[in-house]
Amino acid sequence: MKVTTEQLPKRIVALEIEPDAATIEKELNKAAQRIASKVAIPGFRKGKAPRFIVENYYGKAAILEEATDEIINVAFRAALEQENIKPVAQASLEKLEPEPFRFRILVPVEPEVILPDYKAITVDLTEEPVTDATLEVALDQAREKHVVLSAPEGEPEAAEGDQLTATVQTLVDGVPLHKLDEEDDDDDDDDDDDDDDDDDDDDDDDDDDDDDDDDDDDDDDDDDDDDDDDDDEGEPTTLIMEERRIVPELYAGLKGIKAGETREISAHLPADHPDARVADKDVVFKVTVSEIQNRQLPAWEELPGLEEFEGDLDAYKADLMERLVKNSGDHHRRNVLNQYLEEVVAATSFDVPDALIAERAHELLHEQVESLARYGINMEQYLQIVGKTHDEAVQELLPRGEESLKSSLVVRKIVEAEGLSVDESEINAEIERILNDFPDAQRGPARRRLEKELRPQVAGSLLDKKLQDRLVELATGNAAA
Repeated sequence: MKVTTEQLPKRIVALEIEPDAATIEKELNKAAQRIASKVAIPGFRKGKAPRFIVENYYGKAAILEEATDEIINVAFRAALEQENIKPVAQASLEKLEPEPFRFRILVPVEPEVILPDYKAITVDLTEEPVTDATLEVALDQAREKHVVLSAPEGEPEAAEGDQLTATVQTLVDGVPLHKLDEEDDDDDDDDDDDDDDDDDDDDDDDDDDDDDDDDDDDDDDDDDDDDDDDDDEGEPTTLIMEERRIVPELYAGLKGIKAGETREISAHLPADHPDARVADKDVVFKVTVSEIQNRQLPAWEELPGLEEFEGDLDAYKADLMERLVKNSGDHHRRNVLNQYLEEVVAATSFDVPDALIAERAHELLHEQVESLARYGINMEQYLQIVGKTHDEAVQELLPRGEESLKSSLVVRKIVEAEGLSVDESEINAEIERILNDFPDAQRGPARRRLEKELRPQVAGSLLDKKLQDRLVELATGNAAA
């Protein structure tokens, strides 16, 4: 067998393979036997006609066509072994010549990853402090979970602490926000259409007289539609009558409002407002209240019990503060890890086969759909919802697939460079630690699972912990030389 190799960009190895005559003959004989087993040839039982008889009936070309896939498979596997090439994704046949029999096949191989001096890269992120104010916000949120709503008697007027169900329309210079969006879209469309206007003018002149009558008939309907749009105040929303929760002018303007009443309340929104359309602008809120409810918050002394905490309020506050500090530290740690990896990935040199990126994008799509399984959504339904074919959905995920793959490759390289590993004693110790959380009656079955099918996951979790600890050391400049 003759094999020549050529290294192509993006970690593709092209193999030119010319199988030896013995391989070809062997596969042709097998192909003739397969054909003979499928058809009736006079004088022979199925599968028993010799090759030359099959050739006489069906021709050499039919036998070669039947044998081609197996010749390629056998020769390809032998060539990979001979050249010590390990594919990392599906190879693709580029060229096939029957006389003499030879073919060219493209093989994606292991990506090339050249790390930068990652030990010189550091991340300077300041951890947000957990203050008494942070604790107060968390306490308020915990208390809010247990609020009791009740309908007041008679015709109540909105007062401090009430909860209002209302539709709110925001107007800028008398124009509702959704109308502003439509105007922006129209402006964009007008810009796109400008180039076409001159071409259409002559045709429009011919049609003007005919259109005028139709337009007159439609005017009244259009006016009605506009009125409906102006009155469209959107879906009901919840407003809490506390000045710290809503715009001060809105809070003041809603005091004393009754269910069924509509008010227009003027306000000036700050320059740092998250919605750029209304930032540093005078607006009018058109509010229609449909329901007013009293809100009864539990007494502070009741909160620990409601939160299923064993202890008094002071102990609950101390425990909550401890959890807030831990969560803040974990969040800061994740941010440091993410930013550090982003910077290392950006400085790393990659040569990656496109097939691996596509494979990762395919995995991301299926992970995305699996996360929706609890809502009863399968792949077919998901693709219908997004209006894409499977291939289009994968294509859309290619950038994320490439980003995810590169991050994984960098992590794997750092693990190798740092010599990180876990030994059997560490795995056994971790299994014992996990078992301590199980009741005595469940430890036997849990141990069997952990020591057998879950052992690789335990090892992977330990290695991931070591890796994260090391990356934080590197990112913060605290790594030992």
